[in-house]
Amino acid sequence: MKINNIYAGSWVPRTTLHLDEFYHFLSEGKSHLNLNDKELKALNANLNIHDLKLSENGQMIVAKMDKLDFKYYEDGLIITCKQVTDLKKDFKYLGDFSVNNLFKAFSYVYSVGAPIPKIFTAIFSVLPFIVTVSEAKPSDVEKLFLTKNEKIHKVINGDNEQIYFGEELIVINSQKDDLELIKNLIFIEDCRSQFNKILNLHRFIWEEVDKIKHQKKLPYNNLPITRDTLMELNNEVLFLSSRLSQIKFLLAGKKDLINILSNKKIKEYLNDNFYSLEQTGGYLSDLWTMTESHVRSTQELITSLYQESTQKQLNILQIIFIVSAVASIIALGSIYGFDFKAYDGAGNLMAYGSTVSFTFFDLARFGFSALGLGLSIYVIFFFVYNKISYSKISSGDSLQDKELRNIKKMFR
Repeated sequence: MKINNIYAGSWVPRTTLHLDEFYHFLSEGKSHLNLNDKELKALNANLNIHDLKLSENGQMIVAKMDKLDFKYYEDGLIITCKQVTDLKKDFKYLGDFSVNNLFKAFSYVYSVGAPIPKIFTAIFSVLPFIVTVSEAKPSDVEKLFLTKNEKIHKVINGDNEQIYFGEELIVINSQKDDLELIKNLIFIEDCRSQFNKILNLHRFIWEEVDKIKHQKKLPYNNLPITRDTLMELNNEVLFLSSRLSQIKFLLAGKKDLINILSNKKIKEYLNDNFYSLEQTGGYLSDLWTMTESHVRSTQELITSLYQESTQKQLNILQIIFIVSAVASIIALGSIYGFDFKAYDGAGNLMAYGSTVSFTFFDLARFGFSALGLGLSIYVIFFFVYNKISYSKISSGDSLQDKELRNIKKMFR
């Protein structure tokens, strides 16, 4: 058996516009977007790029990065390839380079614009690993799977090639590497992985919303953070709904391209998988429509509660001002007249005087003045309160970070 190359890849829907932006970054270490130049240069240097090319039709980037070959297609498919020297070390190198260098560059270059939820970055993966071999016996392939501590789950026997499937490893035994087949296998496995994670994200978001909706009481101080959490979740739902629509469109195009493959059994396998992914995508789209409605209705409920609580606070302030004004009128109006005398140390009268109680006219004059003053203070307070008071807006990044930590735990 001869071990030839090891392939890995990932896929997130993109366009030729994104391809041009990334080519500009690879070629010059720059971006026309508002990004930090030093950060761009550092990320570019970490990739150790040489022999960079853009295809004539502008639909593919080809480059050599450090020890591997890199291809980036307009539909967002990324493929990295390395000639095998030491299989175990090559697995580690390819995974580490992709996660620590390549995906970091992708995330930063595309960080401007409609925000991609941080939880979606968990969908980036470098699986499956595809190893191409030639002149291999079944027993040779079994030994190869042991290097990843895996077993063979499924085998497709074609006319002149065989494909062996494991959990995270695919081995293709053929006389030459069929790049079109490799592209389709990476796309199928990565798309299936994304669908699994998107389903788990739906469950996570639904549970988070249910926790809020099913509470009997929500303290006023918790309403702003609850409202902001729902706003963040709603943004993520909208993003994922849009992403599912993109995937559905790309799947339709992929099905047409596999007709160029000559091997009938492999073509049947790819056709079956693309059909299955189409059905799964349609199901998930309906599921996220329900999720979007669930989040929005809860968000409207919390917003309504928050507005009602704010109005109650204002009503309480009104009552406080009115009661204070009336109390001051009653207190001063109830003072009775009295006489007072002052004596010296020998007991001789030094001074004599008397006070008179409020007359009705004085009481009315003072009362209207107090009410007018109280009303004036209230109007000023109400005007200032509405001008300068703001509800506390929580940090979206901290909310997303918290969700990302929860999801990472769920995916372990």
